Parts: sequence; structure tokens; C-alpha cells
Amino acid sequence: DGRQVIPADYVAASTRPHSTPPPDSIGGESYGYQWWVTSQAGHPSFLAHGRDGQLIQVVPDLDLVVVITSDASQNRNDARLLVGQAIIPAVTD
Repeated sequence: DGRQVIPADYVAASTRPHSTPPPDSIGGESYGYQWWVTSQAGHPSFLAHGRDGQLIQVVPDLDLVVVITSDASQNRNDARLLVGQAIIPAVTD
């Protein structure tokens, strides 16, 4: 009904860097509150990713939210590549 459920200041805080993960981490450059904080194809973004390629990625400056689910038996871990190499170029060209 047009009502914001999660306070805007919490959303802003949760998607800002609060810690730096180890260099071999597959999430992003920084970590917020349950979100990886990163960039994709030159656009600031934040994401959550799960096992075998499950992904939620938000690119605020493009008003873009990408949700990718995959079959665990296919062992796909390239969802972020799909976002950066195919989806973002498709919405910016």
C-alpha cells in the first residue's frame, strides 16, 4: 500500500561497506549487513549470492534488480558474469 516496511536509513547502512573480506572471497570488495558491496560493469551495486549460482544483485543507478536461480546439479557459479557481461550492457545500450 505504498508504505515503506524497512526503514530507509537501515537500507542505506546495510548496503555500505562495513568490513573487508579475505582476498579469496567470491562475494565482493566489501561487506555490509548481509550484502556484498561491489560494482558491476562500472556501476555501484550490492548483492547476495548463494550456493551454485543463486544471486540477487541490485544496481541502484540503473533501477535494476536481477534475481538468478539455478539448478544445483549444474554447478554454475557464473551468475555475476552474466549480470556484468550481458544484462547490464543490454539495459544500458
